Amino acid sequence: MRDKIVAMKEAVVDFPLAIASGVTPENVSDYLDIADCFLVATGISRNFSELDAEKLRRLLDRVRSFAPR
Repeated sequence: MRDKIVAMKEAVVDFPLAIASGVTPENVSDYLDIADCFLVATGISRNFSELDAEKLRRLLDRVRSFAPR
């Protein structure tokens, strides 16, 4: 999936790129250097209507610890 996101980023050039599907605490680090923003829901949810606080914490920890290269 990373190759697909890289190709999209190259195509949009000067416009922000958001990833709106499939982002989880386990894979967000793979895309931090490419995407400008993330829309996250099911990747941090327990079920359709309930967020998982632990998953959200892990995701935020990974985003906050990102150091651009």
